[in-house]
Amino acid sequence: MLQGIVKIGAVDADKHQSLGGQYGVQGFPTIKIFGLNKNKPDDYNGARSAQGITDAALNSLRSIVRDRLGGKSSSSSGKKSGDSKSGKKAVIELTDDTFDANVIGSSDIWMVEFYAPWCGHCKRYISQIIYFVEMCLMYCGCEN
Repeated sequence: MLQGIVKIGAVDADKHQSLGGQYGVQGFPTIKIFGLNKNKPDDYNGARSAQGITDAALNSLRSIVRDRLGGKSSSSSGKKSGDSKSGKKAVIELTDDTFDANVIGSSDIWMVEFYAPWCGHCKRYISQIIYFVEMCLMYCGCEN
């Protein structure tokens, strides 16, 4: 059902500060939803739970479907999404070198967590993100 639509990524903002700065990350964890306009992601301010993540992903999906029904393109690049080099990991680790190719160059919705490895909130929240992806895989047959 959601196959090829929602991808989950994580950026170690300590190692890749330029990405955090580029997208206005000021605290951790920060979640950005890269939907219709990849150059202007939406801030995720919902519940830090699998249900909150699911609701946000479905809302972004609804936006893309409405846009496609209206005849608009879903991405500025027009590229088709492809498999990540990371395979089928629940959360794809993104870096300065891989971010644009995976997120910006994709027609998929991406939920990206900008985190710091020392942040306790980040460590707790990533488990909810992984749970969301696992439920997707189990019930919808989708891939991250």
